Amino acid sequence: MAQKPAPGTSLTTSTLLHHEHGGGPLGEDKVMVVWAVRESKAPKVINADLGSSAKKWAVSVALPDIKSHLVETLNLEWTRSHSALLLPEEVTFRWHGGILLEPNTANMTLGQFYAFYSTPSRAPIYLTTVPTQWKMMAKQDKTPTVFLELYIDSTAFTLRQNFGRGSAGDSDDDMGSCLRITSSVAGRKRTRTLSSTSEGANRDYGANKRCNSSAITVHKVSPVTLKKIVCIVDHTTGVPDFEESLDEISGNIRDSHFGKGAMKYAYDFKSMDGQALVAKRFYRISDSDEMGPPITVLENRTQIYLELRRLMVGAYFLKQFFMAAKRQGVDVYTAIEFADAWLGQEIQVIPTKASGAAKVDDTHEGITWLVETKRATTVEHFTFTLNHQTRRQDLCAKTIHAFAHFTYGNSQKSIVLADIQGTPAHRGGRDLMILFDPMTHTPAGDSGIGDFGVEGIWSFIQDHHCGDICRSLGLHESVLLSDNIQPNEDTPKDVPSSTSSTAST
Repeated sequence: MAQKPAPGTSLTTSTLLHHEHGGGPLGEDKVMVVWAVRESKAPKVINADLGSSAKKWAVSVALPDIKSHLVETLNLEWTRSHSALLLPEEVTFRWHGGILLEPNTANMTLGQFYAFYSTPSRAPIYLTTVPTQWKMMAKQDKTPTVFLELYIDSTAFTLRQNFGRGSAGDSDDDMGSCLRITSSVAGRKRTRTLSSTSEGANRDYGANKRCNSSAITVHKVSPVTLKKIVCIVDHTTGVPDFEESLDEISGNIRDSHFGKGAMKYAYDFKSMDGQALVAKRFYRISDSDEMGPPITVLENRTQIYLELRRLMVGAYFLKQFFMAAKRQGVDVYTAIEFADAWLGQEIQVIPTKASGAAKVDDTHEGITWLVETKRATTVEHFTFTLNHQTRRQDLCAKTIHAFAHFTYGNSQKSIVLADIQGTPAHRGGRDLMILFDPMTHTPAGDSGIGDFGVEGIWSFIQDHHCGDICRSLGLHESVLLSDNIQPNEDTPKDVPSSTSSTAST
């Protein structure tokens, strides 16, 4: 059954104002985004049945987030004749007339996008010509405007539908369902509820509150100083280690979180040099924590260390994967990176309100945060915690599934990357897929929240099917998928161990 939007609105006044301001702060410059719909199964005509619209957006908003919002709007009509929602990754932006975007511009902010295409050499091609039905609006409204199309990949949508019908018993889907899992952490079983949304995407707008003037919020911030801690991975062995940096990062962190996942809160953090960052911490590490006391500073620190460790180990194997593909002349999607993250431990005497800590004294250190560069909130999922099946056939998805197989083999079958998800981003002039918050399954089951141990490894062995990239790299022969992993098998030497003695020091 399609997940059809509920009638009416449950947005707070502050959220409505957020939309009124085009997703940015009050007074920010805006660009009008006008859109219509075209489908790949009928690429020569605009699909008038799916409608069209126009809206002013703030220049700081990332194009992937605008696209996600427009796809949500489009789904109101789409679900009248289809049994499932469109996903943002099944829709791309094109210029009016079906003209493709130039490379490395799809993930820009709207301001960057307009500036790029309004240069003298590009404006006559992309901006000057106005579609007939919008000419009157263009004359009356002098706001800078882009005329775009939402191009639906009908084949990708159909493939996902066929996949869904072939795996009806799979509760871990990409339509917002939850999967309850048990993981072994620090010698104890923990239960976690995982959603297919992430901290960044699952924004807490207080949907059950009534819309009234008292809901308008002025966000409060607290000054914070963080001792920076980095994770360094040995480039020959892949073994990670933590090291204190001489840097201390000061700035302001919001008192209230903007995102809430199953286990972590995400807070806006702006450094003194103007960087827009996100700071994450755990607010619980099992379902049973919800009604109990808050987790301790030490419990949070242990899990946050393991979160960074997973990111850095993933980045190490991704580098090895790209090198192997280059040596063998295999074409892969190279615009993939893991989030560049670090740890920040509060060192001021009074803890921030965001930390949830009551005080800092001689026996309690400040809260430790996982800090990343702020990105778009749109999230694309490639695998889940206990489901590694291929749902997409684009080069990016095929590359990531082959990378997961490569990691399993190059870790001597001691690490399975799971719950692989990413955010489209524009960095250094390139459009990238930034992977974040991965999980891992290891023989000992102690690599962090969501490590299902041998059961998790076995889920990968059962689910993974080698595609073109796996076969081109020879993984289907060199890294056989078998069930010879034993629960008490020692982790091989000279690969990243699943335990971390430094996580609690």
